[in-house]
Amino acid sequence: MKLAPGALKTIFAGGACAALLCFFPNLVRSEDVRSKPSPAAAMLPSSVIALAEIPRLGDSIESIMQHPLRERLLGMPIYAAMIQTEPYKRFQMGLSAFEGSMKQSWQEALQTLTDGGLTVAFSPDSDGSLAVLINSSNPEALERLQDFVLGLQLLSGNSD
Repeated sequence: MKLAPGALKTIFAGGACAALLCFFPNLVRSEDVRSKPSPAAAMLPSSVIALAEIPRLGDSIESIMQHPLRERLLGMPIYAAMIQTEPYKRFQMGLSAFEGSMKQSWQEALQTLTDGGLTVAFSPDSDGSLAVLINSSNPEALERLQDFVLGLQLLSGNSD
């Protein structure tokens, strides 16, 4: 199957948004989060305009991995085309490096790292950057994650 340039990116972005809303319906709330801020939200600047909190990311990932539609999605021609692309192969290499650094599968690592919750926030004052707050009961896992992220930063040539 031959895809137009950018088709996978568009399909993935749209599918990712739909999957987020299907599997994480609590990401979208109409209430003002400042009325009863979470501990993570209290650490963020007032310029934050978007905030997503996932209390047990590992449980959510397990639900997705066990979902009955997963096998159907993996059998689709578009998925077969996607896993042959260079960006996907680079992603798989990065995932393997992450698993090696964490000394466990990515699912187990995320379960451990985020057992206390995960918060992602965006502020227009941040030049497009996201703040990611991780609450984990395992300080060794957090240290391995920090070492992995710092290693990636050094490999990319960005020392900021």
